[in-house]
Amino acid sequence: MSKATPIQPWKKVCTLRKEIRERALKPEDFAVDLYLIVNRPPSGGPFYCDPDQFFATTYATENLRKFCVGVLARLTGRPDGVSLVNIAQTFGGGKTHGLATAYYLSSLGTALPKQHPAVAEILAAAKMSDAPLARIAAVSFDKVDWKGGGLVKSPSGEERRFRMPWNLIAWQLLGQRGIDILQRAEDEQDYYEPPAQPLWDTLLKEVEQTGVGALILLDEFLMWAHGAASPDPDSMRVDKGPVWHDRLKNFFQNLSQATAQSGRSCLVVSLLATDPAKNDETGRDIIARCNAGLNRQAEVQTPVDKGDFAELLRRRMFEKFPKGTAECDKHVTAFWHRMQAVEPARAKIPDSKKEMMDAYPFHPDLLNRLFGKWSGLRQFQRTRGILQTFAWALREAEGWDESPLVSTQVFLGKPEAGDPLSPALEKLANDAMNSVDEVNKPQWPGNLRTELPRALAAQKTTTLNGREVEAACAAAFVFSQPIGEQAELGELRWLLGATCDIPAMLNTGLLEWARTSWYLSECESTDPASGLPRYWRMGPKPNLNQMHDTYKRGALKTARAKFDDLVKQCRPLLDGYDEGVKAHLLPPSPDKVQDDATFRIVILGSSFAGVPGGPAKPEVVDYLRTHASPSDTREHQNNLLIVTPSAAGLLQAEQAIASWMAWGEIRSSDAFKDLEAEQKDTVKRREKDAQKDALTFVKNAFELVIHIDSSGSVQQKKFTMGSEPLYATLAQDKDLRMYRQKINPETILPGGPYCKWPAGDSSVKVSSAYDAFGRYPEMPKLVNPQVVVNTVEEAVRRGLVALRYMPPGGGEEWFWHCPIEGVVEWADYSEMWLPAKATLTKVHPSAVLPAAMQGLWPTGETPAKLSEVCAWFDGTHAFDELVQPGYPPEKRAIPKADYKVVHQAVAAAVGRGELWLIFGNDSVLGEKPTDLQLDADASLYRAPTRLRAMDLLPGALAAAWGGTPTTTTVGKLYAELKSQRGKPWATKQFIEVVNEAVNQGVLARVAAGPEFTSVTADSERELKLPAAGTPVPPPPPPPSGAKETSEAALNLAQLQDFVEEGAPALTKLLAGATPEFAVRVRIKGKTPGTLAAANEVLKKIDSNWRFAE
Repeated sequence: MSKATPIQPWKKVCTLRKEIRERALKPEDFAVDLYLIVNRPPSGGPFYCDPDQFFATTYATENLRKFCVGVLARLTGRPDGVSLVNIAQTFGGGKTHGLATAYYLSSLGTALPKQHPAVAEILAAAKMSDAPLARIAAVSFDKVDWKGGGLVKSPSGEERRFRMPWNLIAWQLLGQRGIDILQRAEDEQDYYEPPAQPLWDTLLKEVEQTGVGALILLDEFLMWAHGAASPDPDSMRVDKGPVWHDRLKNFFQNLSQATAQSGRSCLVVSLLATDPAKNDETGRDIIARCNAGLNRQAEVQTPVDKGDFAELLRRRMFEKFPKGTAECDKHVTAFWHRMQAVEPARAKIPDSKKEMMDAYPFHPDLLNRLFGKWSGLRQFQRTRGILQTFAWALREAEGWDESPLVSTQVFLGKPEAGDPLSPALEKLANDAMNSVDEVNKPQWPGNLRTELPRALAAQKTTTLNGREVEAACAAAFVFSQPIGEQAELGELRWLLGATCDIPAMLNTGLLEWARTSWYLSECESTDPASGLPRYWRMGPKPNLNQMHDTYKRGALKTARAKFDDLVKQCRPLLDGYDEGVKAHLLPPSPDKVQDDATFRIVILGSSFAGVPGGPAKPEVVDYLRTHASPSDTREHQNNLLIVTPSAAGLLQAEQAIASWMAWGEIRSSDAFKDLEAEQKDTVKRREKDAQKDALTFVKNAFELVIHIDSSGSVQQKKFTMGSEPLYATLAQDKDLRMYRQKINPETILPGGPYCKWPAGDSSVKVSSAYDAFGRYPEMPKLVNPQVVVNTVEEAVRRGLVALRYMPPGGGEEWFWHCPIEGVVEWADYSEMWLPAKATLTKVHPSAVLPAAMQGLWPTGETPAKLSEVCAWFDGTHAFDELVQPGYPPEKRAIPKADYKVVHQAVAAAVGRGELWLIFGNDSVLGEKPTDLQLDADASLYRAPTRLRAMDLLPGALAAAWGGTPTTTTVGKLYAELKSQRGKPWATKQFIEVVNEAVNQGVLARVAAGPEFTSVTADSERELKLPAAGTPVPPPPPPPSGAKETSEAALNLAQLQDFVEEGAPALTKLLAGATPEFAVRVRIKGKTPGTLAAANEVLKKIDSNWRFAE
């Protein structure tokens, strides 16, 4: 397998010609002068005056071969010869080169250098071994003066001057005899009238009688004709002016007809002038008239065509270059992967690679543009101009260019050169500028000198090393000519692809250049994949960027003043604060920031910008250290953060603000009215986008926070705001010690890390507890005082502290081992007391419950005496708190309380159904006991499980039921229940359950009567079971306004949880309402053969509850 060819720069594959590399290149070096060839100076003249050198650099294009074959065949008298040729190539297009080729071929004879490929190819195409000689009349009309005429030689070598074109021709063909035949001696009258055809017939006939044909070569005819046909400024001369229009037409018509009717003579005419200025209205009229005379007979030909450009350039530029498809293919293949990566769609087009190979080492798109669109520029001399341009460009680029392809990068100046324009690019810019007729010509050279550095700056933002963005700038200029043309994005990248290894970087560079360009026309249509403009046009006038830059420089003077205004609109600085946090936006002085326990963030403006890593500004420190005056020391320094912009961030924000302001000023300016509608929309959109950017930069400018550290010193710290607001960003910074979490109550009690109780004091104000977080630097920065308030509330509920509430109106209220309820703003008017030092004037019912007094209440069903409960509040007892499972409980002191206070708490707990009191035969639950029942010997039990209707049925209390039909009384049921449970049941709950059983249809009254009210009053009232088969009434629809839950399918464990915990909790929560439960049992899976046993279980609860048959 053959080894792949490495990518090689064009300068290593091709060798520049010596004269291009070493000589001072002048425009005339690339323009063949027919006059110098015919009249070779003694010095030898330019290289093309030597036939050997001329043919060495000549590329015999197909059209040139066709042209020469036609001339040579005519001179030999062959029928396939061409008698008349009108070379219609634009100036600089190879017309004079074609005339010179014909001159050498028909004048050198045996001296013709046949060793050169061009000569051999032409002779082969003409099927001749030797070129025929001819009598030649060659006139370069750019050397013919209107008054002085032009110098020509006769066949004998005699030189004379003539003014008229016919005499210049006749003298060269036959000398004086020719003048005599035409009868136009210039010292005779009417010499300026063109000879008639018969005179030309005679002249050509005599030439051909010598054995050779006449070859008449006329070049640059418009140069002379324009002067002849231009009106005399003084209107004094009759031999000048529009009268020549018809004379010139007649001249060519008579001469061409005579030539066509001759036997072997040939007329070759190039009408166009080298000077583009001659192509004005007069010049165009002259050309039209001359063509009218010629084109009746002449064949129009162009020596150089589109397909010849690359080979023409290769031969003129290089001594050595790859020849043949195989050689070019290996070099193109070496970098083709780059082209595929940069513009894959273009690379897939058939013949894309072939086009590249045919033009190698030149980029085909560049040649097509220069030989195509640029030919419409009046000052651009096509082939001649392109040869000169590339000669300068390649000579300059040979020293630095490493690209494998000659593209627009060769037009760049040397890297680090003072002038960004190379001679080649400056020539193109001048040609484009001078091709415009307007008074205010586009200043392309100046525009490019402005634009190229901006492209270079964009290029430096990437890792590109092939000057791709600069080359894109040159390409955009080339493809924007004539004015109004443009390059598509794909064309632009295709021109740059051979050098680019990383397409993404190329896109990045192009995007940055498009963003900062001053002369690229705005393009709102973008490529969805890269975000790049679809079209690249370099306009002659500055774009909106340039206008914006001008306004921005002015706006920078006032941008800082706008900074603080935008701070007030910057939502990330203002939003997202936790409840209780106070933000101060741009306070004018420290006294505007209150000194209290509230956590505060102070946002200062542009005047306070600092430097990261340096000390905080003294005026910033004043906000931390002082309050109303320099001598008024701020007490709460630890709960204050100062946020300021950095100096660098402020500068960046100023740039963004100035950019936004500039767009606004453009929109308000008079110049805005002159903009196109699309540009106006662009200005408005960019103003809106710039404002968003400005707000972002304002936000990002804030990157310094000044705070008090744990030692009490002022620290300035740098932070970075991302997508989160300011507060959230600061809260995540561990160095700021911002505390937002729940606090363990024990940490604020004596011995805890956050305790600031005065030594020896039994109490401390709640406000002092959270106030301490702001006063002492060693404390964390408490974001919200409510955290401490919640902590105190938890400590009271757990019994760790007692709370004494002293409202402004007087009086006091104590809370311990209970929620803090029924008081407002208690944190501001309360004290925390150590329980061992407190004497309560009120005990909450929850504080005497078994759950609150663990370690003191007996376990199981054993009661506690009321006297024992009162003794627990003697100031010497402690309850057990299980802080962490698996560890021994902590002992917690119980405060003092008078027995009467304890009695009140117990009575309330019994009334709430949380304790069960039994004294003698009295059983109290769910109602307050009397003072007599609150006896020291009264027993206190945990609240029992509530009775159920099924607990009253015969299956549960069989001894209470008897007779036929089976009946019982309220007294019997209560007595049997007391007997079974071993203690009198709470009468209130018992009566409630009896009424529920009756209402639910579980029991029925034997005799009609009201609901049962007490065991004593209703002791003898009878109850019975409902008649068999009586259906259980469906639950009535809820009354209007009643609420029902959704239906839920419960498993056995869930049902048990509901009965034991859910139902009692609901009853408590829905105090004042009567919950009703509709229950349905559903069997899934395998069903037993009989459900009789299951129905018996259900009957114990409700005699009518059963599974359906």
